[in-house]
Amino acid sequence: MDISDLMIPQGSVVGVVGNNGAGKTTFAHNLCGLLQTSKGYMSIAGKTYMQNQRLKTCYMVMQDVNHQLFTESVMDEILLSLDNPDEDKAVLEAEKIMESLHISEFRNLSESGACGTAGRGGGRHRGGGPRRERQ
Repeated sequence: MDISDLMIPQGSVVGVVGNNGAGKTTFAHNLCGLLQTSKGYMSIAGKTYMQNQRLKTCYMVMQDVNHQLFTESVMDEILLSLDNPDEDKAVLEAEKIMESLHISEFRNLSESGACGTAGRGGGRHRGGGPRRERQ
């Protein structure tokens, strides 16, 4: 991939499209500095960032949910992000978050799309830690 010059206006939304294997992910990895072979620089608001500096500035959300979600349900994902040792209060807080985002109906939705049973019971989830129980 060889892009000699690219300017993206501040505040714009850009879509990167192309066939499988065209280099969309490689482009994004280079843009974020995730590849040590990244060459060149990026300037943002007059400040120049080399590859190693972009690692601290850029973030990438993967398209594949297996690279994004660490638990087996939406509820478990929210509980994972909360720093509340009281299980009951954490569940109430998670419920409020889902209500504010209008996603309560998806509380038991798993990444595979199966509703109702995902994440119930004991054991460990893919994130490695103990799974929080829900009512």
